[in-house]
Amino acid sequence: MKSERRQTLRQNPPSLIYLDLEPNNGGIVLDLSESGMQISVANPLVGCGEIRFSFCLETRKRIRGSGRIAW
Repeated sequence: MKSERRQTLRQNPPSLIYLDLEPNNGGIVLDLSESGMQISVANPLVGCGEIRFSFCLETRKRIRGSGRIAW
């Protein structure tokens, strides 16, 4: 059995969350936690570097951040 590497449990969002990825990509959030998220993107992500993203939750406040791609 494969052991869980995540430090925090990921949750499925209660509604669809659209994600903007810089410079010209987008997608949706499939699950998220304080330390990570799983996404589905419109165009393939290239490489393993850092990406910048933003999305809005139910509060309509835009959340911006950056992250590292982990396969």
